[in-house]
Amino acid sequence: MSAGEAIVAVGTTRGPKVRAVERVLSELRTRFPDFLPGVIRLELRSVASGVASTPRSTEETMRGAQTRATSVYEAVLSEGLRPALGIGLEGGVARAAGVLFLESWAYVTDGRHGYFGGSGAIPLPGELAREVEQGADLALAADRYFGRQEVAANEGTFGLLTKMMVSREEAFVRSLLHALAPFYNARGYGL
Repeated sequence: MSAGEAIVAVGTTRGPKVRAVERVLSELRTRFPDFLPGVIRLELRSVASGVASTPRSTEETMRGAQTRATSVYEAVLSEGLRPALGIGLEGGVARAAGVLFLESWAYVTDGRHGYFGGSGAIPLPGELAREVEQGADLALAADRYFGRQEVAANEGTFGLLTKMMVSREEAFVRSLLHALAPFYNARGYGL
């Protein structure tokens, strides 16, 4: 790490998630110039989430985000770099009030402290929800449901369900802004 450089370890190489991280960090630097002083350098690593490809509860989805963040932080640290932050992002489904919802969660750690942030949730249509609840991977089920290829890699299920009012990337932007709040607003959190 060179002087004046802030390394941010990101536990994914997937486009929508990486773009979400880039957008959030850019926005935070614009609004709060003292946030992560120096040049921000992203270190992207594909790390395992430790959960199913489609997590089936809020707790499992949050655990996947946390596992990604801590794993990438430790991986980059083991390479001799000192990350300022480790970021993990995870999408999954959870049942509440008799409805299956799609959620996105983020977890951010500085190696000592860590925080979660969620994006909110959107209900899955009945047919898609049934297929996912029968064990189908959401990405594959969404491809079939929408008659598309690689829904998750492109617009995402969030995007197709909201007619792109909220893309997969945007859902992760919101969850990451929420998870980072204690870092860019430490005073508001009494830290």
